[in-house]
Amino acid sequence: EEFSGRVRYEQQAYQFSNLNLISGVMKTEGGMNIGKNQELTGGVTVTLKGASRVVRTPVRIGGKLKDPELFAGSGG
Repeated sequence: EEFSGRVRYEQQAYQFSNLNLISGVMKTEGGMNIGKNQELTGGVTVTLKGASRVVRTPVRIGGKLKDPELFAGSGG
């Protein structure tokens, strides 16, 4: 398993960029922000690699830090 990325803190907000998570057949890439009011925004692309097929889907991140929401696909 591997996890990497960059974190920036400025004006009471966090920015997570170049996030990469690799675990087994799953790879996730993307970024997100935590605003000063704890709002979440961002998205990742999740890739699953099987023996004969690769499945890739975008996941949008929203909601609040204490109540996160994930939306599969490009809509929400």
